[in-house]
Amino acid sequence: PSDLLYWMPDARYIWILRDGRDVAVSWTFHQLRKGAEVIERSIPPEARESLLLLSRRFLEVPPLFEDQPELLLSDEAWVRHVAATWDRRFRSDSGAAHYIDTPDVPARVMRVRYEDLHARTEKCRRELLKFLDLDPADARPISEDSYTSPGYKTANPLSYRRKGIVGDWQRYFTPESKNWFAQVAGDSLQQAGYAW
Repeated sequence: PSDLLYWMPDARYIWILRDGRDVAVSWTFHQLRKGAEVIERSIPPEARESLLLLSRRFLEVPPLFEDQPELLLSDEAWVRHVAATWDRRFRSDSGAAHYIDTPDVPARVMRVRYEDLHARTEKCRRELLKFLDLDPADARPISEDSYTSPGYKTANPLSYRRKGIVGDWQRYFTPESKNWFAQVAGDSLQQAGYAW
């Protein structure tokens, strides 16, 4: 969850890239769950007001977005803020990965797509362990108890581990919110290999 930055020689860096639209949904739920105190401290004023109102409604009625998914990303300022945050992060991580890949840098970076972690969990895990010079045969089995299997059996909108699925954005994005996101981060989304 941290920015990809080269700061330690001979280190191995893992860059997990996730669709910015899924990030927008996930991050919005996290902000709403955290409530007013965190929103007031961490969200810019132009994107704060509607999020505060939505958070109050959500905390009173957690299944709010099951019945009205279009409400989640209904505020233009918030969607643009989330898109700009993801865009900045993608560009920063992309630049850092490119730098780490240069022959003069004594480090290595492995790129992993979030979607691949879900679709090919065991294969990705083996590749990650080999990248770290670890023997996959020594690894414990993937399990829900250790939070190493993708997704969760039940969705809990109030949990840090809310849902963990790929493509969840399609349920919440409206034509308007798609447009707002695309205007800010569409180029990066395309560069990252995600299409509308």
